Amino acid sequence: MKKLMLFGLLTLLWSFSFGQNGSYPGILKINALESSPAFFYINTNIPATDNPAPQLHITGYMYGNSNKALDITIGWYHYQSSFYWTQYHSQLGYAKPARIRLGKYINSNGVTCIRVELSNGGVYWSNYTISATDQKDFPAYYSGWSFALGEMPSESTTEIREVPQQSNITIQGKLSIGTDTPPPADYKLAVAGKIIAEELNIKLRSNWPDYVFEEGYKVGTLEALESYIKANKHLPEMPAARDIEENGLVLGEVVKLQQKKIEELTLHLIEKDKEIGKLKKMEAKVNELDQKLNLLLQQLNKTH
Repeated sequence: MKKLMLFGLLTLLWSFSFGQNGSYPGILKINALESSPAFFYINTNIPATDNPAPQLHITGYMYGNSNKALDITIGWYHYQSSFYWTQYHSQLGYAKPARIRLGKYINSNGVTCIRVELSNGGVYWSNYTISATDQKDFPAYYSGWSFALGEMPSESTTEIREVPQQSNITIQGKLSIGTDTPPPADYKLAVAGKIIAEELNIKLRSNWPDYVFEEGYKVGTLEALESYIKANKHLPEMPAARDIEENGLVLGEVVKLQQKKIEELTLHLIEKDKEIGKLKKMEAKVNELDQKLNLLLQQLNKTH
């Protein structure tokens, strides 16, 4: 049993990763679907057996959602009367259905076949084209399809299974969001707009500046720092305002430099604290001497 399941999994992964022997373009075309009902389903001739490992490719338009195109691929493996490894993938930047489900029904020839349901989420979708690929060449499975509006009828559909979206996105190359301009050289991502995140982890390739605390590190003097600031209007090593305006801010490097300045400032504070401590001791001694001097003066005044 485990060996058969493993074989089925390997078969599905192979079909997703390396292409298929059977290619079936333009199996079904669906035009002018209304926004209501919010569902339609496809009656395929793909049997619910252990042989096919299909991928359905569905393209269309969502006119009620900023005129976004739909481009999805649905895949599954059917083994011993059950669906396994069902998933769909929506192309990056395209719209996606509100819901996709698989089910089984008995066709006119008495064969149990796969039924596919899509929800448009209440927007106006139109001009679908449905194609498919399979690990083997089964042309009879990919002809004579039909569709109907509404959800899959429960009285004639069995083992209804919701298809999850594949969550991992892998992009080979560069990605631009909100702009048609590709990222410049040495960059992988360009975003025209704001980004919000709960946490951002930047992995630096250069050393974190804890070397500032190593013995022998020369932090410089505050007098030299003051002279540099007066002349340049920014901290040493930190980019100037004009550099930021022209070239942007390299976040990881700037955070590293800021940490270096914080650590150097900490060393200055420690040194100043030591100096203040010495001054307090000197002040205490001066006060002690002053008290003794006052006592001597008082005694001298009494004798005269």
